[in-house]
Amino acid sequence: MPSVVTHKVQDRCKRALTAAHYLANLMDPRYRGINLSKDEVDAGLELCSLDYTSCLPTVINFRAVAGPFKSFMFTEEVLKAISPLTWWESQKSTLESDVIVLCRKILGGVASSAGVERIFSTFGFVHSKVRNRLGRVKAGKLVFLYKLLNTHK
Repeated sequence: MPSVVTHKVQDRCKRALTAAHYLANLMDPRYRGINLSKDEVDAGLELCSLDYTSCLPTVINFRAVAGPFKSFMFTEEVLKAISPLTWWESQKSTLESDVIVLCRKILGGVASSAGVERIFSTFGFVHSKVRNRLGRVKAGKLVFLYKLLNTHK
C-alpha cells in the first residue's frame, strides 16, 4: 500500500507536469510515451496538434515506429549511445525542418534551477534594505538590465 509520502509526491508531480512535459516524453526515443497514461499521451498529442500542427503526423509515425523511422533506430545500444536530441538531429535529411525545430524546443531544455537561483540572488542584490522602497516592477526591470549588461563581457 502506498505511503502518505508517495501520495504527496504523486500529487505534486500531477500539478507540476504540463502537456509540454508529456510531449517531451512522447518524443524521447527511449520512452515514446511508454510510461504515460492515456490522458497524458492525449495531452501531449493535443499540444502538438495545436501548436505544431505540421509535426503531428511525424510524431504519430515516430511512436508507431513507422516510416521514415526504422526499427533498428530504436535498439537499446543506439538509444544508450546518443542523446534524444542527437537522435532527432540525425534524421534531419528525412524530416521537415519544423520537426527538428520542435525537438530542439521540447528536448533541448535545461533541467536545472541554477539560472533561476542566480536571478533571485540578483533580485536580492537590487532590492536590498537600502533600496526597499523600489516597486516590484522597477526592481524587475533593474534585474533585467543588470543581467543583460553582465552577460556580455
